[in-house]
Amino acid sequence: MIKTDKKPTNPEYLNRNIYSPHRTVTCEKCGAVLYYESISDTHVGEFGARYITCPYCDNEILTEEEGIIITVDNLEEEYFTDFTKGVEIDFDKVKKWIEIAVKCLEQNHDESYYITSSGNTFVCVFRGDGDECDYYVLWCPYGYKEVELKQKF
Repeated sequence: MIKTDKKPTNPEYLNRNIYSPHRTVTCEKCGAVLYYESISDTHVGEFGARYITCPYCDNEILTEEEGIIITVDNLEEEYFTDFTKGVEIDFDKVKKWIEIAVKCLEQNHDESYYITSSGNTFVCVFRGDGDECDYYVLWCPYGYKEVELKQKF
């Protein structure tokens, strides 16, 4: 069960946990203080970490609870990091990234790809197949999602 309480304005009570021994998190977006009793009050989200959703502003709040290791067998859509709300990157900057990537691949023949990202944009340039490669494959999705998978050993 999650209990909520707006953050006190009186400095005397700012660090007081009135629902001890409950765990406490503070919403960075609206300042609400949330108290929860156990890991069952959390849910798994980005990176396999455990979160609580703020009932006031719907912000996802990272908890200190141990998350899960994401594998192909337990992969869920909500484990992806969503970059669609990231800062918009203008095309001139993306074009510059592509130029840098191609130059890097031309100078480093042992490298087969170049990746960079920022905000809501991801650029990946692959060297084409063959000994005498004369082309590159470019991936540049705006507003993408990403997840890191761990191999099972």
